[in-house]
Amino acid sequence: MVRPFDSNINTMILTTLALVLAVQDPVADGKIAVKMMTTDDPIVSVGVVDAPVRQVWTLFSTAEGAKKWMANAVKVDFRIGGSYRTSYKEDSKLDGPDTIVNDILAIDPYRMVTIRNTKAPDGFPWKAAMERCWTVIYLHDLGGKQTKVEVRMNGYDGSKESMDLKEHFAKWNQQSLDTMVKAFAKKD
Repeated sequence: MVRPFDSNINTMILTTLALVLAVQDPVADGKIAVKMMTTDDPIVSVGVVDAPVRQVWTLFSTAEGAKKWMANAVKVDFRIGGSYRTSYKEDSKLDGPDTIVNDILAIDPYRMVTIRNTKAPDGFPWKAAMERCWTVIYLHDLGGKQTKVEVRMNGYDGSKESMDLKEHFAKWNQQSLDTMVKAFAKKD
């Protein structure tokens, strides 16, 4: 008996293969893992900072450190249940329409911080999609003098708003990390 889709089996296989994008993802033991890329995969941004982990940690745990790379105006209440209040306006009082609030969900000292945006600035075009996202920031000691900072922004779905947000933050998160790296770049 021939099933209705049997005549299209080659098309189905090719379509499935086209939808599955294999990417190489280095894992701890040096082997390469293959994963399927989907719309809900996180944005992963990475930078290597020329500073030890404890020094890089202050870029997240203090307002002074966060101002070096995060935003022009920053207030940090660094504890679980605390938040980052930021604005790109230097004179912001951090309670107006320009304010961005990210709540701190989890902290593993000198290793990881998890945040979730709870207030986007007025005029931000992807607020509904942003409400579904959270970000995990990992610090990896690279031998005492350098720190790998890995930012994983999660919570995307296949909606246009979510994909537009993902495209925006794929660029923005990497720019922010690049700013952090430059703040500690060795002067020749």
